Amino acid sequence: MNISSVKEILAAAERDAAAGRIDQSIARLKKALPRHRRSGRLPYQLGVFYFRQGQYPEAIESFQQALKCRLNTAEVQTSLGAALAASGRHEEAQKALRKALKLNPEDFKARANLAQIHTERGQADQALQVYDEAIVQNPTNTEAFFRRGNLHLLEGQFPEAISDYEQALALAPNDPRCLYNLGFACFCQGDHDQATEQYRAFLRINEEFAALYTYHNSAMLFEHGRQLAAENRRLRAGQETAFAGLIGQSPALQEVFDQIRQVAGTKVEVLILGETGTGKELIARAIHQQSARHDGPYYAINCATIPSGLVESELFGIEKGTATDVEAKEGAFEQADGGTLFMDEIGDMDLAVQAKVLRAIEEKKIRRVGGRKLIPLDIRLIAATSKDLRAMMKEGSFREDLNYRLNTIELVVPPLRERPEDIPLLAQHFLDHYRREHERPDREFSSETMAAFGRYDWPGNIRELRNAVQRGVLLSKNPLIELQDLSRDLIDATVDDPRREILQALETCKWNVTRAAQLLGIARETLQRKMKRLGIKNPRTNP
Repeated sequence: MNISSVKEILAAAERDAAAGRIDQSIARLKKALPRHRRSGRLPYQLGVFYFRQGQYPEAIESFQQALKCRLNTAEVQTSLGAALAASGRHEEAQKALRKALKLNPEDFKARANLAQIHTERGQADQALQVYDEAIVQNPTNTEAFFRRGNLHLLEGQFPEAISDYEQALALAPNDPRCLYNLGFACFCQGDHDQATEQYRAFLRINEEFAALYTYHNSAMLFEHGRQLAAENRRLRAGQETAFAGLIGQSPALQEVFDQIRQVAGTKVEVLILGETGTGKELIARAIHQQSARHDGPYYAINCATIPSGLVESELFGIEKGTATDVEAKEGAFEQADGGTLFMDEIGDMDLAVQAKVLRAIEEKKIRRVGGRKLIPLDIRLIAATSKDLRAMMKEGSFREDLNYRLNTIELVVPPLRERPEDIPLLAQHFLDHYRREHERPDREFSSETMAAFGRYDWPGNIRELRNAVQRGVLLSKNPLIELQDLSRDLIDATVDDPRREILQALETCKWNVTRAAQLLGIARETLQRKMKRLGIKNPRTNP
């Protein structure tokens, strides 16, 4: 089928998404963009799909492209604000959300996102004020009453929470979320009879959960009270465990926070080193936000994702008429003028482009592809890579002079396996986010799941943890996210396997059963029985 109109392309993309093929939707929209450059709806919908996939930088870029195409609506500004907030760019998010409210004062999604930013930053009073304004504007807004009640609940203001939930139920009598939270607030207030009544009302509406939910049982309620107290402590300690969108309390990450503060006030280039998924871009944004350039643009580009034939035009821009049907376009360096340019995976550039980047840094001027004029620039460059640049220099695949220019300040981001104390904080942060995004406020981690998170090595680091939490929220059939709701790799790596210890001992002892038994601290006959029961055979004698 030859789909040509924007309307048909969007409809086809929505069908793919509805069938669970969001990657296909994204590919369809990306392919259509060059043919429909003036359409703001295509990049906007592309941003929506990126957001659903948790690809926030790509979502931000798509929403900004929709705005450039003059699709300046409250819907676009709200979506941009949500994506910026999810990336930890709270100041920029607030600006976008306020623009949305100017365009449409009744946009509750914009208000809710604004309130959530205040909440995450420990500014409960400002968040409550946002909900107060929403209720004044629309006294029948059930969601505003419900969310304000949630905030009162987290702040330990139980009478106010009960009042808000009761008003929400007056507007929507069978809202299960309100019944559940009202019961919880009543329990925290000490009114156990009323709590029992509300939970029974909740169970009547949600009969399929009746076997699991025994919320009228005081022991279960006590456990939820304990979780709420822990959540309150976590929120109140938020300023100690979060910095410019980065989350962690480990000494290793606290050292990174200190380095960001020290580096932000300077003008020098910074090289961020770390494995894939450790949050290098978040650190680059944090440096920008804490610097004197925070009001200027922040432009991020991933060198590994640019096709080789387009690298120079993406970095330095291109002049009109350089090739057939080519329009003039600013590159990354120009778009970051007056602010900060973040070049991720800089180790993936070829040597010819490396030379031009070095020249641009040293001369603070660039020339567009096909152009003659030198364009002066005022930028700060922050680069990052997951590769070993020193090894690449020895191989001759990375320029030494560029490396020395970039790493005036070298900042190393520790992998997640080296800061296990940050895993519970990050897991809870992502859980809070995906509970809101997927409208599943009752999801919690089981103790077994949290234990597995602590045992796992996280080769994909924070990105892998974020995806694991989102998977759990989406795939768990019950409110408690269990181990079986996680990926097979994570389960296999964390579940105790009785064969593993025996096999390790046998391999260490080169399959000498007597020595392996001594290493395990058991009798030789006991080891032989275990090997037989578990089907362990010497691969040298049993090929």
